[in-house]
Amino acid sequence: MDENVSLIENNRYRVLIYHQRPMDDLYLISCGIERGLPGNLVRSNGREGYHCHIIFSGKGKVSVNNEVRELHSGQIFVTKPGEDTWYVPDDVDPWSYCWMSF
Repeated sequence: MDENVSLIENNRYRVLIYHQRPMDDLYLISCGIERGLPGNLVRSNGREGYHCHIIFSGKGKVSVNNEVRELHSGQIFVTKPGEDTWYVPDDVDPWSYCWMSF
């Protein structure tokens, strides 16, 4: 694998990370897939870039600036820099999703 790219994987997720930053306005930072664990809350405050999540199966909750929404398979959500954001898989039917960070 190229020295500017790394792959991290385990039984729950697989992540491809790009270490080299091109000078273009839009570039891929990382991408991956994950099977959510019930109760595994993720906070995205302070992360670099925009993160687009596509839910394949299951459901969960997303909070953006204290507005909570329940989402399910077939839906997409985006987290942006500077927003107070968290998301968590459902306890009974946790989601699986992929993400792309730009």
